[in-house]
Amino acid sequence: MKLKLLIAFALLAGLVSAQTTNLVSYEYWFNNDFANVQTVNIAPTQIHVLNTNLDVTALPSHVNLLHIRYKDENGKYGSTLSKLFMKLPAAEVPGTSKLVSYEYWFNNDYAKAQTVAVSPSQTHVLDANLDITALPNHINLLNIRYKDGNGKYGSTLSKLFMKLPAAEVPG
Repeated sequence: MKLKLLIAFALLAGLVSAQTTNLVSYEYWFNNDFANVQTVNIAPTQIHVLNTNLDVTALPSHVNLLHIRYKDENGKYGSTLSKLFMKLPAAEVPGTSKLVSYEYWFNNDYAKAQTVAVSPSQTHVLDANLDITALPNHINLLNIRYKDGNGKYGSTLSKLFMKLPAAEVPG
């Protein structure tokens, strides 16, 4: 994953000294990891437009901090510019992962969840008889969720239903 960066920097040497100085490199690092600072040499210039992609694949997926500073030909560094940015988790491409199983449980008894494998597919029509003989005769809750080929579960769907007592057959 790359972070696109476009920043214009100018060394206002005239305000600092009477001599004109040029920028010769910049360095950047992420978060508090100065030990992994990256230095990039540039052609000597008074103004540099930074238009580059920075590799952020090793960074965690959340808020991160980019630090960057320039060095002039006298070996002096300018102020460090620090910018927050959000690295989002890698997006899954719809249609690339298939459903491989579902699990279901009743009421709040997840310890007795049943897992059922299905043929890998984008969709699944659940047409099954679920054993509810051990459930009490009153309102119960069916919870069900699917798992994809990447091992990720979808949201749990929960539905209330009423288990009625067995009908007595007149004899």
